[in-house]
Amino acid sequence: MIAWLWFLLALIPVPIFLLWALLAPRPTKIPFRSRHVVITGGSSGIGLSMAKVAILEGARVSILGRSKDKLDAACEQIVKEHDAHRYYRADTSEPKGVTGEPEVYGYSADVKNFDSIQKAFAEAVGKLGPIDVLICSHGVSAPATFEDTPLETMYHLIDTNLKGTLHCIKAALPHMKSRSSPGPGAISIVSSQAGQVSLYGYAAYSATKGGLRGLAEALQQELLHYNIRVSLIYPPDTNTPGFAEENKTKPDLTAKLSESSAALEPDDVARSAISGIKKGYFSITCNFDGFMLSCVTAGMSPQPSLPHALIEIFTMGILRIVAFTVLAGWFKKVNEYHSVKRK
Repeated sequence: MIAWLWFLLALIPVPIFLLWALLAPRPTKIPFRSRHVVITGGSSGIGLSMAKVAILEGARVSILGRSKDKLDAACEQIVKEHDAHRYYRADTSEPKGVTGEPEVYGYSADVKNFDSIQKAFAEAVGKLGPIDVLICSHGVSAPATFEDTPLETMYHLIDTNLKGTLHCIKAALPHMKSRSSPGPGAISIVSSQAGQVSLYGYAAYSATKGGLRGLAEALQQELLHYNIRVSLIYPPDTNTPGFAEENKTKPDLTAKLSESSAALEPDDVARSAISGIKKGYFSITCNFDGFMLSCVTAGMSPQPSLPHALIEIFTMGILRIVAFTVLAGWFKKVNEYHSVKRK
């Protein structure tokens, strides 16, 4: 009996090795130090926080936004915080201090206008060289029921969140393919937990953020031979200026359904996001809820991390049951809400 037990234990590494051999794309590291990182939506919120972290990692950074005044203020803030954290220890195996003056420049552009994005990227490349890492952090939200959302608002969400991302990647690719720095390049797209699972009041928004997943999955297959990795960042509610505006018009029921999870700070989201990009992850989450969502919605998404792949395999069934429980609770609240309204 003992011999058979030892024999079975000895076989355990075999399926793990076979799983590791199947992972694609292969695990990799994305360097930031001395590389050109371009961040859209970089004048505020999560984009600004990611710019700060990228600078502290030793990158050269270009941020894009619509307002020149906000971009100038953001650049000043990044430089000031860089000086305050000059001995920041980067998230690497060999901690290092930040030295030298930060290189960060702002470019005014509208992601809805392809020509303005092309012009801004060309200026950024002329200043700091080919793009090594592109982070599409722009986005807008307008929570309301589908019936109460004007078509003009839906078109604005599509033009900004989805078409705007297409514009940025389309404009950046020629510059990324011409890069000469060692190591893989990276394109990272900020989606949302509402892009993993939708919620009452987010039909139009989730349609734009969910569409980014299809874009990212196809791009990873198309761009791997250029040594460019693609990733999706799934932030939860985050205390940004955009979130404050969103809460002003959010339906009561939407607020009630989402009240169980507290909003994160943009700096916390940024640290998780940059860490995930550096590790070459495809799906990058920022809290426990997001990680569980990424496991239950993994589907056909790439997974270069062996530990994450094992967790997805062994938790998929139980997490599906949890999902049924959560959905049952949501539908119950929706029915109760409309029952009260009808009275």
